[in-house]
Amino acid sequence: MAHPTYNRVPNPSTFNRLGSKSMNSPQTLCSTKRAIGLAVTLALGLSAYGGTANAVTADNVICSGCVGTSDLAANAVTGAKIQNNTITGDDVASETLDRNDIKDEPGIDTPFFNGTHSGMGALHALDGNYWLVQQQITITHPAPGWVHCTAQGTMRWYNNANPWAHLGWSDSPSNSVAPEGYAVGNPGVPNALQPISTMRSFLVVGSGSKTFYLKAKKVDIGAAGSVNYYRQGAACTYFPTQY
Repeated sequence: MAHPTYNRVPNPSTFNRLGSKSMNSPQTLCSTKRAIGLAVTLALGLSAYGGTANAVTADNVICSGCVGTSDLAANAVTGAKIQNNTITGDDVASETLDRNDIKDEPGIDTPFFNGTHSGMGALHALDGNYWLVQQQITITHPAPGWVHCTAQGTMRWYNNANPWAHLGWSDSPSNSVAPEGYAVGNPGVPNALQPISTMRSFLVVGSGSKTFYLKAKKVDIGAAGSVNYYRQGAACTYFPTQY
C-alpha cells in the first residue's frame, strides 16, 4: 500500500533565507540602478539651474521684503548695479540718511559758519539817481548752498527834502541795478537819526567765489537834500546744503 504524500511545513529559518535577498539578486540590482539614475538626473538638473551668478533677478523674488539687509554681503550692491533713477526720495524713509551715508559730498562736512565775513563802513552820502555801493563782501563757497547777508546802520537826514532812504543787498556791482531790501522814512526832524537794517539770502551753485554788494539810495522830492548812511555793519555767511 502506497504511503500518502504530505506537504511538509518549511522550517522557519527557510523563510528568513528566502526573505533576505542577496545584493547580487536581480531585484536588488534593479533598485540600485534606479536610485543611481535618479541621483544623476537630480544632479544634472541642479547643475543646469545654477546658471550664472545673476540667475536670481527681481522677477524671481516674489515676496515683498523677503530679501533683507542681512541677506546681502557688505558692499555687494554698488551704484553700477542700480538702474538709473530707480531709487528716488520716495524710496528712502524719512531721516534714514545722514552725512555719513553720502560719499564725497563736499557741502556736508563744511563747517557751519565757514565763509563768514563782516566789516564796518565809513559814512557815505547817498545819491538820488544811483544805487551806491556801501560795502562789498566776497565769499568763497566750497559747495552748493546759501549765502545769508545782513546789514544794519543809521540814516541821517539834514533836512526834510528826502522822504525815504533805501538799503539792500545785490549780487551785481552795477549802480543801476536795484537791490532787494528795505526803506525808512524821514522822521521830519533836521539831523534826525533813523536806524535801518536789511537782509537777503543768495543761492550759490557749485564751488567758487562770489561777491555781494550792499547798496543805498535816497529819494529826492523837490529840492535835493542830504542823507548819509553811517555807523554801518555788514556780514555774509555761507551755509552748506544740509541733509
